[in-house]
Amino acid sequence: MLELFKNVSFSSTVMTLVIANLIPIVGVLFWGWELFDVVFVYWLESLIVGFFTMLKFLPIAHASSVFLIPFFWLHYGAFVCVHFLFIYATFGGGEEMSFFIPPLDLLLTFIAGVVFGFVALFISHGHSFIANFMRRREYLHLTSERVMQAPYKRIIVLQLTIMMGAFGVMEFNWPVASMAAVIVVKTLFDIYTHYSAHSIHGAK
Repeated sequence: MLELFKNVSFSSTVMTLVIANLIPIVGVLFWGWELFDVVFVYWLESLIVGFFTMLKFLPIAHASSVFLIPFFWLHYGAFVCVHFLFIYATFGGGEEMSFFIPPLDLLLTFIAGVVFGFVALFISHGHSFIANFMRRREYLHLTSERVMQAPYKRIIVLQLTIMMGAFGVMEFNWPVASMAAVIVVKTLFDIYTHYSAHSIHGAK
């Protein structure tokens, strides 16, 4: 891992990634973001990852993408719904929930509070998708199975890291510094996974 960081070159996609991950720090310092807002914006990133994963099926799976995309979205959708229920119950105020699929009006209310973070992360993932997957033709070297598995591996490790940091924030009397530390660790993890995923083809 350390060897990979030694060879990091701050390409346009990495710079976009870093800037997108700095938005939550700005939110905490100047926009009044609390712990739930930070965790929620990273949950939204899971949706963004799912969206671009579905797009990746099109040039790889061709005709079978008609079946793979709905299957992936149902399975992955259930995964992110359960994750939302957990973070909402744990960090969202502990309100009683009577739903499995988060209501759209509730999501839109939360998104409105972190819209800049959401947009920045969408741009970051979109830029990487265009620069690496499309322009560098990474789809020529990928299989449907690998594309389908990738978001689960990334999100499970990433969200466990964020959750451990979030619980740490709840135990300290310095929430801003603690949340900043969580964001920095998450950003370093993103850079590492970015180069791990694209190093074979030369990340851009």
